[in-house]
Amino acid sequence: MPRTLIGVDSTGIGCIKIMKSNSDNPVTTADTARSKFLYNSKFDVQPHLFAFHAFNYNATALAYNPSGSGASNYDYCVSGGIYYIRKSYFDGMQYNMPLFDVKAVRNSTWPALRYKQNTVQRKWSGKYYQDNGGYYATMGAQIPPWAANIDTNNSAFGTLNFGIAGLTTSDADDNDAYNLDESRQLTVVIWDLPGNSGAITDAQPTTPTAGKRAVRITSSSLKIAKPGYDAATATGTQLAFDSSRNGIKIIAAADVSMPTGNSEYDTGIDLPDDVQADVHFYQTGSIYYPSNPGDLEFGADYYFSGTKIKFVNGKGAGRARFMIYARDGSAASSGSNKVLRQTTIGGVDVVQFLRPGSGLIPKFADIVIDSRWPAVQLLAEGHFAVGTGQLTEVINVPNASGMFLMVKYMTTHGAGSWRDDSFTSAVRMPFVKTLLKNGAQAGDSTYARIIGSQVTFFTFRGNPGDIYQDADESGHPEVTEAVEIPVTGIRYYIFGIPA
Repeated sequence: MPRTLIGVDSTGIGCIKIMKSNSDNPVTTADTARSKFLYNSKFDVQPHLFAFHAFNYNATALAYNPSGSGASNYDYCVSGGIYYIRKSYFDGMQYNMPLFDVKAVRNSTWPALRYKQNTVQRKWSGKYYQDNGGYYATMGAQIPPWAANIDTNNSAFGTLNFGIAGLTTSDADDNDAYNLDESRQLTVVIWDLPGNSGAITDAQPTTPTAGKRAVRITSSSLKIAKPGYDAATATGTQLAFDSSRNGIKIIAAADVSMPTGNSEYDTGIDLPDDVQADVHFYQTGSIYYPSNPGDLEFGADYYFSGTKIKFVNGKGAGRARFMIYARDGSAASSGSNKVLRQTTIGGVDVVQFLRPGSGLIPKFADIVIDSRWPAVQLLAEGHFAVGTGQLTEVINVPNASGMFLMVKYMTTHGAGSWRDDSFTSAVRMPFVKTLLKNGAQAGDSTYARIIGSQVTFFTFRGNPGDIYQDADESGHPEVTEAVEIPVTGIRYYIFGIPA
């Protein structure tokens, strides 16, 4: 069984640790040897997802949720497939401007859920004379920002203190070149982390004192306190883990070869119906997120089946680095107060921490910690301002040895507008956007490159947003358009997963 510590380590701090290798002692192994831990309750920030919700195409002229609400107090509303979503819909979310993502499904395979948002596709438009213009981009280029003080300039939608305005779903045929970026289901994924320059509000470990309990197990809860806090009285982010917020779980992660055609990876875990993934597709060598700007028409679709994530790749061999997260809305089991479970599943020795009161054979909803699941660790985070020009920002990631890295980030923006909606500040999904006319990156294009323990961000503020010959003007003159929302900064998170 994986070596497990429930008690005091060599530094005198009460904690829970699960080791990746039985050759490593959980009492004496330094906390900075990050790759050796499957779980360590002493880490300052335990990153987790707050919520995700799928918004489906709805052709209704206008509908408010919850029922009976109106323009001034809805949580979300939809009109002709376009959604306006207030922060209030995600009840209990602590950050006004969160780290978020949007997952898009392929319409042509509906109702099977095949996700396409990581593919690089050409943007076609009737405004381009003889298709002379446009760009290649990932799906993020079509997703509106999460913004503050949004004025929709429409009395039916009103104003939004914080949220997303104009999230557009469509049932159009996305086999049509002009509809490549259309999707009838967009899933908004929100992490419990800020997406702007604001500080993480997690309570930081303090100096331990005698008599404080690191772990508290009762008939109804399992709580693991951060160093210096008492599990009996700690609340919120003073706890490294709390079974009462046992919702979305990161259950698998890997870096695998992705040949042209169909391929798959078996997680060894029965995946619940409600499952999502973050994926970095890349060619062998350096890893780019959201994509390598030199890889046009690149990336793959993916979907989930049984215990597997499956890839459909028609755009050239490469690799996929991913983490899978899921939730299960089914009821937990009952019948036992056994909290620590040691067992063998599929030939693998497993240690589990269970919700108190779960049955002898636990359900997914019962499991708080499972040694098969990766301990996604936050190795580096921060915000930096973006100036004008083709610029780079280099982040040297500490304690990255033995880890494979995944990057998530938001671009940050000042006051501006998206389509008809104005706002005072915004955060946006990153995207790569390569102009066809000159092969340069658009001014709102950004990407990160991972080489070893170093992450480099590339920005292009001041470049055009599009260049094309105008199909509607006499003589079809060349038009240079500015970006809709200039990038003013980047808020980044670099996660490490034991390799």
